[in-house]
Amino acid sequence: VDESKDGETILIVSHRGYFNYMLEALFNMDLDELERENPNYLETLIPNASVAKFYYEDDKYILEEMPR
Repeated sequence: VDESKDGETILIVSHRGYFNYMLEALFNMDLDELERENPNYLETLIPNASVAKFYYEDDKYILEEMPR
C-alpha cells in the first residue's frame, strides 16, 4: 500500500492460511480463538478458491466483500 499510487488496485493471491493471518493483522482479530470456540469456523468462513475485496481509506482497511 505504501508503494502504490492513490486509486491503484493491488492483487494479493494466497492460500486460506495466509488469508487468516491477514485478517488477524488488518482487523486485530484472534481467529484461533474463534476456531477453538467453533470448530471448522474458519473453513466455513473462508472457503477454498474464494475472493475477498478490501479497500484502504483514511489509513484503515475495510472489508468490502467476504468470500461466500
